[in-house]
Amino acid sequence: MSNWLRQLSAGVLLLSIAAVIRGVHYTITTDQQRKIPTPTPPKWDGKEQTPDQQESSMTSMEDFPMVSIENQPFAEGCTVPKGQSLMDNGDTRFCKLPWLHNSGNHASCVPNTTLSYVEKYVSMAVTTGSGDGFFRADLGLCTWMYHVPVTSLYFFTDNVGLAGDRRGQWVEDKLPEGVTFSKEQIEAKGYTLPWIKAQFRFLYGLQYIIKADREHNTNKRWFLLLDDDTFVNLDGLVAKLKELDRVRGPLKGRYLGERGWGGAGHLFDRAASETLLRKIDSACITPYMVKSFHASDVTLQKCTPGIGLKPIMEYTMSHCGASFLRNRMLTGRQVTMHVKRDMVKPNMLAAWRVRLYYQVVYHRNITAYKLLMKVGNCAYGSCKNTACLGSHDKTAMEIFLEHSKNQTTMPGL
Repeated sequence: MSNWLRQLSAGVLLLSIAAVIRGVHYTITTDQQRKIPTPTPPKWDGKEQTPDQQESSMTSMEDFPMVSIENQPFAEGCTVPKGQSLMDNGDTRFCKLPWLHNSGNHASCVPNTTLSYVEKYVSMAVTTGSGDGFFRADLGLCTWMYHVPVTSLYFFTDNVGLAGDRRGQWVEDKLPEGVTFSKEQIEAKGYTLPWIKAQFRFLYGLQYIIKADREHNTNKRWFLLLDDDTFVNLDGLVAKLKELDRVRGPLKGRYLGERGWGGAGHLFDRAASETLLRKIDSACITPYMVKSFHASDVTLQKCTPGIGLKPIMEYTMSHCGASFLRNRMLTGRQVTMHVKRDMVKPNMLAAWRVRLYYQVVYHRNITAYKLLMKVGNCAYGSCKNTACLGSHDKTAMEIFLEHSKNQTTMPGL
């Protein structure tokens, strides 16, 4: 072989080795840069399960590693509540407390692109009850609901007169025509009449926002049914909806949630809303709530497959709270979470916990996250975290009493 051929061969070999090295380095760099792997959605066979049967099929916490940031910088083009602007919620009692995001660097920034999408394409029905001069939804109004455009936010309640000038569109609930419950019927199942009315409130609210969309020609793409103790990450919601927008759904529509559990919320596309508008009375409310009473989430779970809406398991919608979700709350992809167990009395503790949720979800605030893991309530049933021991709630109360100076001031971080 001539000398120049030997040199050429050696050069080609060196280039090949260099290419391999570059490829290996590129692969390592890419894996290192990919902070959060895409989790595999849990499988579900479509059969109804009790809460205790669900735990084994939940997504592993290892699928959502910790985000190694303290506070993410705000995106360009966003809306920030300033000063004491949350006082604009009128007589919403909890908004008059010194909420962390009311001023300075703690103001949350929700991108205008997110808010514009919600305003144009999403309609939300939130069911809430009243008591002691306030609504449980007040805690949401002081946090994530404050950002939702008014035209997209409906509340359904038993006491519209109490709403005052609270944010959103408030509607008085009502039982279907001719429906009554005797004292004996109520006591036989261990229910209360307010709780039964609350169950009808869900489906009434869903019907209402669908009909309102048709009457006002707003052409919404998505209809979200929520309980007042469901916490929503608006950025995560819009990211998920845009992802779904790119995929054509079944002819009769899509119904997404977490096995139909109400705390996770119920999400319907426009095609599903058309199906519901035609059949929800005859296929859902009459057989499953009037003739034989079931809770609203059970009703939807039972009736939707019969009208062509097979529930789709959406792993970013959860009926669990912080003690179960843990670092999933920091990924930015979790859409809903259920804060029911964290909204128990004393009221200042409930307000503090929800405020911490807000800091964690909307700021990815690690300080708030660590504190919430200490003072958040232990979950139960399918949301139970075995690491959350019985002594946790007692310790959480002690920490709260210390930080609040025995319930005399709202705790900080």
